Amino acid sequence: VLCTAAGPAAAVTGSVLGSRGQLEVTSGPQPRSLRLTDWNRAPRRRALAWSKFTLKHGPSWNTLWDRSTAAPHRIFGKGIAAPGAVASASTAEAHARSLLAQHIDLFAPGSTAADFQILANEVHRGLRSVSFQQTWQGMEVIGGTVSFQYKADRLVVIGSQALPHVGRRVLRSATSSSLVQTSAAKQVARAWMLQDVARQATPAHAVSKPLILPLIRGRSIEYRKVVRTRVATRQPAGDWNVYIDAHSGRAVARNDRLHYGSGQVLYNTPVRRPDGSRQNFPAPGLDVTISGAAASSDGDGFVTWAGEAPVELTLGVGGALVAVDNDEGDEAVTNLTLSSGGQAVWNESDDELIDAQLTAYIHSHIAKAYARTFAPGLAMLDDKLIVNVNIAEECNAFYEPNGSINFFQSSANCQNTGRLPDVVYHEFGHALHAASIVEGVGSFDGALSEGISDYLAASITGDSGMGRGFFYGNDPLRELDPEGTENRWPEDIGGVHTTGLIFAGAMWDLRNTFITKYGTEDGIALADRLFYGAVQTATDIPSSYISVITEDDDDGDLSNGTPNICDINQAFGLHGLRSLTAEIAGLAAELPSSEGHPVTMTLSGLYDICPGDDVTSATLIHNPQGRPEEAKTINLEDLGERTFAGVVPTPGEPQVVEYQVRVEFADGSSRTFPENIADPRYQFYVGETIELYCTTFDEADPFDNGWEHGLADGEDTEGADDWQWGIPAGVSGSGDPVGAFSGESVIGNDLGGADFNGKYQANKTNFALSPVIDVQRYSDVRLQYRRWLSVEDAFFDQASIYVDEFLAWQNFDSDSGNNSKTHHRDLEWRFHDVSLSPFIAESEFRLKFEIKSDAGLEFGGWTVDDVCIVADANSICGDGKLSGAERCDDGPGNSDTLPDACRDNCRVAGCGDGVLDTGEQCDDGNLNNDDGCNSSCKVESQADCGLSVTGNSRSAPLSGLAILLSMFLVGGLRRRRR
Repeated sequence: VLCTAAGPAAAVTGSVLGSRGQLEVTSGPQPRSLRLTDWNRAPRRRALAWSKFTLKHGPSWNTLWDRSTAAPHRIFGKGIAAPGAVASASTAEAHARSLLAQHIDLFAPGSTAADFQILANEVHRGLRSVSFQQTWQGMEVIGGTVSFQYKADRLVVIGSQALPHVGRRVLRSATSSSLVQTSAAKQVARAWMLQDVARQATPAHAVSKPLILPLIRGRSIEYRKVVRTRVATRQPAGDWNVYIDAHSGRAVARNDRLHYGSGQVLYNTPVRRPDGSRQNFPAPGLDVTISGAAASSDGDGFVTWAGEAPVELTLGVGGALVAVDNDEGDEAVTNLTLSSGGQAVWNESDDELIDAQLTAYIHSHIAKAYARTFAPGLAMLDDKLIVNVNIAEECNAFYEPNGSINFFQSSANCQNTGRLPDVVYHEFGHALHAASIVEGVGSFDGALSEGISDYLAASITGDSGMGRGFFYGNDPLRELDPEGTENRWPEDIGGVHTTGLIFAGAMWDLRNTFITKYGTEDGIALADRLFYGAVQTATDIPSSYISVITEDDDDGDLSNGTPNICDINQAFGLHGLRSLTAEIAGLAAELPSSEGHPVTMTLSGLYDICPGDDVTSATLIHNPQGRPEEAKTINLEDLGERTFAGVVPTPGEPQVVEYQVRVEFADGSSRTFPENIADPRYQFYVGETIELYCTTFDEADPFDNGWEHGLADGEDTEGADDWQWGIPAGVSGSGDPVGAFSGESVIGNDLGGADFNGKYQANKTNFALSPVIDVQRYSDVRLQYRRWLSVEDAFFDQASIYVDEFLAWQNFDSDSGNNSKTHHRDLEWRFHDVSLSPFIAESEFRLKFEIKSDAGLEFGGWTVDDVCIVADANSICGDGKLSGAERCDDGPGNSDTLPDACRDNCRVAGCGDGVLDTGEQCDDGNLNNDDGCNSSCKVESQADCGLSVTGNSRSAPLSGLAILLSMFLVGGLRRRRR
């Protein structure tokens, strides 16, 4: 895939299918397109099985867990001795099968070891990879594999992409045991393609035996018994897998096997772009005729013939390793004269269609030659590569799983992609990736493949700016090393091209480090070797880090590091990919204590052999809420085993304390927790409180017990009001958690599962509203709850907390126009305290959580647990003591009728409270103008003033010098407390 958007000059027309590589289904939400993983935290569903594994094989392991399946996506570390495993395929298979059987409840719960069939058993440069295909009742479970990697006769990496409990959940659409007829399946598949994909579709290919197709949506996994066939399409081009229900014959799912690219409208000559510099390149392996006799050029483009007289050459664009096909007509041919010792140069720079053929031929050879430097034994490098150019579409290029790479003609928006060497290298990168994967160990992930292809193109050119010339200029289509910033996981997850830059950028940074350390030639060679390890064995971008360190390992023990682990960690760490995590035992609602409040932090993923990983300082910075100028720093004590602890002193009065933990490393880098730039400080509350209302959402559906939810604005379509109660599914891409903070249930926007995708909808405002809460006469009332919130910058989308109609809290607004990108993305359950008293106008109120979205980017929204409304037991309006949110408190002297008195709600008397105070000409109980008494309590006309009002008025309870307005009943003042 190259790109999916046009440049700024004009919109791209025509079909751009770069987004159609993922699985599409006929009904229900789309299955996940991206595997989300967690480091070193075994899901509760696998805790017992993981304990069994570590009890038997020791604790020195790092793990990457699949959030949806709870499978250990990768296990790596100290390793397990396996004598003879690298040299002997049978020894390795026996060892792997034994381990699979011992820990089947960890790798594939619900299966047996007999359900796994050998898939691959290969050795590459001292690394043996053994993989097994998952089956159920003899049927292949698509995507279900378990793999074991051996180095230096030790098992160093285990990977499970196995699917859990297949037998429990296989759905059949009919009670009949008969299978769909082959002809019927083919007809359904072709008809579906013609329905909404393409104008032309060839008859379907052969129909497979029954398979099990997993549809993964967050933690919800549906298994369908299907048959698979293939349909090729034109206008636009496609090569589709289509899955048909094995019994009902209905279409279930499909995915396009082509891997697309699109570009940025700025282009190069055969060196980089057509309107830049050009160069005469040797034409290797070219089929030619010399004076009518067939011949071919050598690797440097030389041909030989009998005698020394000049000869007539007939040249084309095909050879043993590359064959160019011109989609616009016949392939280019020319006749040139060549003298002995001279050169024959074919230059068609003024003819787009011929120049595309020459450029594609030369630079496909360059890409193959470059790949041969790090993958000399790869068979596809010796196969003929089919290169289709001048396809009558625009702004795209793609790799097809049949092995071809394909390029489109120019338009007003984009250059002819066959004339751009960077694009040729990029599309060849997809072909290289597909041909190199160790089956059952690695897999073809769209975002990873984009990163692989971008890095390959950049490494060939030596330029981090990939795709110059795509949009008719010298700007790059994508920049692997942007100035002043880095693309990071998971903050910069987006489309596959943007996400791919995370891996490409990490590899580019590592390449630069190796060049500095080992010299240009050796440094690039080492970077490319480690890169190819990821090409072969990674399944996605997070696992690429494990593949790289495994390729770098030299002793079969990943727990003690690798020869270049420090450089790898530094490069991948900049992009959020190294396995550095912090577990912080934090604070929440705390009672005052003379001993203070302890905080502990444990780091994992650091290496003793890396001087840069040494922690030079661990500090906790704390301050009263909203007063960063009063911040104090505590040096955390090193307790050993990379655990650090400190104590935050108890403040002198009840208050919220904000804090963050900062870790400095010897290499000059640092990490600050929490990792949420929109809300970068933890908080806790210190003080004695009483509970006024609390719920954990675990007893019963709150929306049947006083809570309400609804759509406040936007079109009332299905799912527009997406507030739900239940277990969060943690759907890929939503940012939502995979479990509650306590118990099992929460409330939140679109919790995922069933027909929900985990994200709030565009252009909607919806809310969850609490029951009525009585705060009595307490003047310091607070909301304390647990939050996992994912929402776009508040310049675009707002996550808000209201007290009745008054705003009490909202997510961060960077106020930078279309550059507002400070999205709020909690990565953990956060304790959040919100002061409510400044906004409470009565002795009762209702709490509201609201999400308001625009037309653009959507996230997971609110996930809320353990809501508690509490009050400072010592802050009571009318006790004569100034406390909480009170602005005054004269005890018995408080009055809602006496001029200039402290009001019954402990607010200062003022304009709009319905009492004629000193300096006021009138006071009609509101701050409205044009009603006889203006907002400054000055008479506007001869209308009555004083205590007489024309209707009820309820104004906002304001902080500072603002006044809380009273409400009146006809004939007199209605007294109210806060």
